[in-house]
Amino acid sequence: MELVEGDRVVATTLPWAGPTQTPVAPAADLVDAAIAAFDVAAYEAHHPFPTCFTCGPRRPEGDGLRLFPAPIEGSAAVVWRWRGATAHADRDGRLRPEVVWAALDCPGGMAWMHGGDQSEPEPLVLGQLSVAIFRRPNVAEELVVSGWQDGAADRRRHSGTAAWTRDGELIAQGAATWIRLDADQAATFAASSTPPV
Repeated sequence: MELVEGDRVVATTLPWAGPTQTPVAPAADLVDAAIAAFDVAAYEAHHPFPTCFTCGPRRPEGDGLRLFPAPIEGSAAVVWRWRGATAHADRDGRLRPEVVWAALDCPGGMAWMHGGDQSEPEPLVLGQLSVAIFRRPNVAEELVVSGWQDGAADRRRHSGTAAWTRDGELIAQGAATWIRLDADQAATFAASSTPPV
């Protein structure tokens, strides 16, 4: 399936081609420590795309996902505890598939920008994302969402993402390729970023 804008193809969907191994949820104490140490104010002040639906700190509660990537100390991964809002659910009270996809988007890029040695001075943009949803969670369920680095080549940065329930049930996982922007490209993207309507 293709998503088009006029005559231009802007996205193509393909069957899941991501890793087959099952990621294990990070330990609760590591998650809590990462979140407690995370400087949300600094994150907001330096976010390259502050109105991003998934990780944008300028999205109001109940609008964007407000899923912020706290680095796990000693690893190349980020993590956040998160639950959706009523606006993100179907009539059955479960998170819509596109919202689950969105939750597995930005943590993969943020693992490169904020995880490990934070060696990416310029922002990344998504090139390709594969997601497998095993169960759509109820909107009230608290989830643990994580992203981690999974190799690099030239300007490409590969990452994995996953979402679990509090008790460690894997509900979805993703694999993504991100593209590192140079300074000029980053400035162009930042200039085109507009607040949500």
